[in-house]
Amino acid sequence: MKSLIKISLVALMLGVNVFAQEQIDSKKSKFQISFGYPLGTHGMEKDYVNDFSFNILYGLNGGVDGFEYGGVFNYNSGNVKGFQMAGVANINKKNTSGFQLSGIANINALDTKGFQLSTANITLGKLEGFQLGVFNVAKKVKGLQIGVFNYRENDDEGLSIGLFNIIKNGYYVAETTTGEVLYANTNFKMGSKKFYSIFKLGYSSFKSKPVYSYGFGFGRLFAMSEKMVISTDLSYNKIVHDNDWSVKKNDLYKLDVNYNLKLANKFSLVAGPSLNYYNTNKKVDGEFGTLHLPYTMFEKTNANSKQFFWVGFNLGVNYQF
Repeated sequence: MKSLIKISLVALMLGVNVFAQEQIDSKKSKFQISFGYPLGTHGMEKDYVNDFSFNILYGLNGGVDGFEYGGVFNYNSGNVKGFQMAGVANINKKNTSGFQLSGIANINALDTKGFQLSTANITLGKLEGFQLGVFNVAKKVKGLQIGVFNYRENDDEGLSIGLFNIIKNGYYVAETTTGEVLYANTNFKMGSKKFYSIFKLGYSSFKSKPVYSYGFGFGRLFAMSEKMVISTDLSYNKIVHDNDWSVKKNDLYKLDVNYNLKLANKFSLVAGPSLNYYNTNKKVDGEFGTLHLPYTMFEKTNANSKQFFWVGFNLGVNYQF
């Protein structure tokens, strides 16, 4: 993944550099306005560091120390400080600090300090700040990533919150448990100990018919000692009874607080209580519900659905990759 990102960035930079061979020394300018290089106030000169840069289509410049706008994209061969905005992409070959906003991608070859907001945010150096997008990548993160897909190499300072969190030397666990209503559960956890996402599958039975579950959740670890940790997992589980996938409301929400005791280098025993809230409009033999509940602490029946609450348990093992 890391190599693919670097290759993509290098290819993009090489394509731009056909039109923008940079010079060693940059010049300062209060402002520049261009339609698209070289149609602008600086003409063929493209090594200026501008306090204000306005590019109707695109701009090829030496850097920014203030504000830059590009209708399509901005490209800078030097450092960028301030506010940078583009319809499609901001591409910077050196350090960037401030706020980057674009429609498709913000791509920085070195370090970033500040806020990146786009569909894809890529920093090939260290990020000190915040990335918000569908796709976020940074070599090292001292700050926060929020997106569908997050990638970083360090697992000590930063925090990644998303559906898929890929972290070098991060937290990756396959877990098998049993409980009072879902007899066989398989969970895959990925991310970091501070925040991981959970993908869930389960199996049970109700009135001689199969019950399947699938879901998603988030969790965090709290270390007690080298061999003992507490995991707190919050999840949503869709319940499917007798292969009836058309039911709109048959949902189980769980908060699992599990004690993890390391038995070997990679294996741990998992056990703990589970808070459960079950909301369903599925009826079997005239009664709401498709899970066999040993007892309930709370029940509420509405015209078209019923809610249940109880405390259960989890027992199983996990393997940390």
